[in-house]
Amino acid sequence: MLNCHKVYRAIHQALIKALGIEMKGNQARHMNIMAGFICGIVQSGEVKLAEVASEIPKAGQEESKIMQLRRWLKNEAVDIDLYYLPYIKQILKALAKQTIVLIIDGSTTASGCVTLMVSVLYKADRKDSCVFG
Repeated sequence: MLNCHKVYRAIHQALIKALGIEMKGNQARHMNIMAGFICGIVQSGEVKLAEVASEIPKAGQEESKIMQLRRWLKNEAVDIDLYYLPYIKQILKALAKQTIVLIIDGSTTASGCVTLMVSVLYKADRKDSCVFG
């Protein structure tokens, strides 16, 4: 669990530094949850909420952590422009000198809405490939 704390702290500091502004109140709380979410994904290597929640370095029941992540994902106050776009821009900027492949996937939901997901595929070296979605 000690490693989880180090990873969380490093992720949190990097997110704040990349954003370049000081957050207070609900924005700071949302940023803490996002840092925990990223930490859980990095530590578990999974995106299943149960696996992610088990790796978040926070006191409390795992089910409570899962519910917190679900609420964060559904929260309309978690603004794309503030919580996602600054980091996506930095990732794309870092990858700009490499060949970038965009993977576009569209799917229709039961209600007839079309969901579009764009992912970036890049090759770190010949052995590894990584996907950001």
